[in-house]
Amino acid sequence: MISASTLNSELINKIAQDFAQATSLAVVVVNIHGDEISELFNFTPFCQLMRQHPEHSGRCRMSDRCGGLEASKKDQLCIYRCHAGLTDFSIPLVIAGHLVGFVLCGQVRLSNDVELVDILNVDDRWRTIRRWSRRFAMCRRWTIRGLSLRRIC
Repeated sequence: MISASTLNSELINKIAQDFAQATSLAVVVVNIHGDEISELFNFTPFCQLMRQHPEHSGRCRMSDRCGGLEASKKDQLCIYRCHAGLTDFSIPLVIAGHLVGFVLCGQVRLSNDVELVDILNVDDRWRTIRRWSRRFAMCRRWTIRGLSLRRIC
């Protein structure tokens, strides 16, 4: 059986880094429990601070895991809103027919409000965090699948 621990971490990091560089998106690869198995690439200062805070870090991992599991249910990319109100997407990482983790990307805010998958079924605490995130400058805009995205810095 293949597991995330048996994967070549150097190769995983290289692929994640190349993807992050090509897209300018934040990228991390996690195992099926939401634990990071790659370095964090292009993570915004806001998300770095969130992951350093004990309470918010747990919510970040929960968002990572739930977003990944939602993607694995349909065996396709899943676009969702994380606990902090930012938009992420998850891609199942399947090797030899076994789900070993997820590639997570994003950390953007949508300029137009669209319905996204509710992966956590949580309350609206993210709206308070979102106000905090507005302190960070918006440094890049682009469009994917008709969605206008803004990357927070």
